Amino acid sequence: MIIDPYKRELLYKKAQGNSLHERYKQKLKFLLGAAPEERLFLSLAETDNIINTLGKNEKISSEYAEFSVLDECLKHCLSKAVGGDYYLLMDEDWRYCGAYIVRNFNLNMEFDFNKHQSDEVRLISTDLGTDITIDYTESYNEDLFEFRVGKYALT
Repeated sequence: MIIDPYKRELLYKKAQGNSLHERYKQKLKFLLGAAPEERLFLSLAETDNIINTLGKNEKISSEYAEFSVLDECLKHCLSKAVGGDYYLLMDEDWRYCGAYIVRNFNLNMEFDFNKHQSDEVRLISTDLGTDITIDYTESYNEDLFEFRVGKYALT
């Protein structure tokens, strides 16, 4: 029996995801301020499809900003994430656990990236028109939050 290489990869990722799922849910809970609902997790194949489709879309604009305070960065993020639902992808965990659908969300302004061993939050609008990324780094005890938003042509 020959197994399609992509299906084999999905099986491997799913097995890895089983060990990461609870930790991923805890990160989501602390970021969103509410426990995530299992029904809002996408399958790995659905998540891959979103990433692949977004990568094929034409970027029509982009914005980049840096913040030293999380509160300011998240407020800026929320001002850009207006209306509609978003796919939330955190760190590399989403590759093994799937994207999470967020609706009418607020982000926890007290989220501690270090405590939750997190360094990236990515929000993709469900129409694939907007891609927002917050990338966290710490250097010499200084926090830096890099904010990027890309707008894409809807196809």
